[in-house]
Amino acid sequence: MKHSKNFLQRGFIQATLFILALVLSVVNVQGQDNDLKLSLGASYGIAPNVTYGNSEDAGSLVSVFGDLQYQNIIGQLQFASALSSTFKEGNFENGASLHGSIGYVVDITEEFKLPIMIGGGAAFIKYNNSFNGGSGNAFNDVSPQVGLTVAPYYQFTDNISVQGSARYFKGFKGSVDSQPIDLTHISIGLRITI
Repeated sequence: MKHSKNFLQRGFIQATLFILALVLSVVNVQGQDNDLKLSLGASYGIAPNVTYGNSEDAGSLVSVFGDLQYQNIIGQLQFASALSSTFKEGNFENGASLHGSIGYVVDITEEFKLPIMIGGGAAFIKYNNSFNGGSGNAFNDVSPQVGLTVAPYYQFTDNISVQGSARYFKGFKGSVDSQPIDLTHISIGLRITI
């Protein structure tokens, strides 16, 4: 249990440090090249379909993300954490995901943009093997994932935009004893461009 909490905290800290490093590097380069943009954001969403082996569930997720865009090329890093109380599956205790994606931004209008990205990463889950609501042995599992993200955003100003996101990530077994984790995630959030 302590190991899982520490693992999720380390993932969040690593994602935050990576985003901070991006901020510092972009601040140094921003004056030299107006085509380079760094954005940071947070979002809330639902996971209408999360599968862990043969178990299916749904619930809510909160996310933090950062993206770096040069002209129409975009890269994004996103960390999402499950709100475990919203998941109905009694054996689910906690979960998170960390994904990096790269893709192309389609300009629909001057304010409305449509990034389409492919990516990879991993989902982390804490589960227990109890029956009928009893207490059981908790265990952790990790599933490598690959997938697709479509993340349209509408710019209200040069610095503030609202972003929607639809993501699907297909999971694979992380080891012989693990189970694949598939994730579908739809969210909306605020995006600040520095």
